[in-house]
Amino acid sequence: MPEFTVPRTGEGFPTTHWSRVVRSTDRTSSEARAALESLCAACWHPLYAFIRRRGHDPETAADLVRGVFTHLLERHVPDGADPRRGRFRTVLLAVGRNFLADQEEQRRAQKRGGGRAILSIDRMSAEGRYGAEPADTMIPDRLFERAWTLAMLERVLGGLRREYEGAGKGTLFERLEPTLAGGPGVEPLAAIATAS
Repeated sequence: MPEFTVPRTGEGFPTTHWSRVVRSTDRTSSEARAALESLCAACWHPLYAFIRRRGHDPETAADLVRGVFTHLLERHVPDGADPRRGRFRTVLLAVGRNFLADQEEQRRAQKRGGGRAILSIDRMSAEGRYGAEPADTMIPDRLFERAWTLAMLERVLGGLRREYEGAGKGTLFERLEPTLAGGPGVEPLAAIATAS
């Protein structure tokens, strides 16, 4: 079983979920390991937020996320995943729910992975991101969808920032970014266009 580490910052979700899922199923390919690591690194935070919202403390939630991914990989779930049957996040959430139900039935907080952590989670980063989630009565499933969407937006904005900076237009991006969310005090687009 491969070992991998989740980046402390959390990359967000890949835009080509199914292509990464498919690439991760070829056990003989070196590209498969990278695809699998990328897939897991991109998907752990919404699952963590879902588990925390279900009432688990940070340490238990981190252990359960590792357990879900271990279960996913041991059962070769990506091998049977089919894009025609829905989104990968739906598969991941179903696997997560089933895993939690099994854990609750067994009533044990068993560490997964044979003593080796296959998914290194920076708990401070995870709790920081979880703490930024809205403090309302949002059900865990809705929180999962929200976290998924926000992570994807973070990834897209990061890519745009790098693209603008690479073209020497980092300052323009800094002025344009606040206009995406709108709100009072946002510089009008016409003013930005005139100054550029």
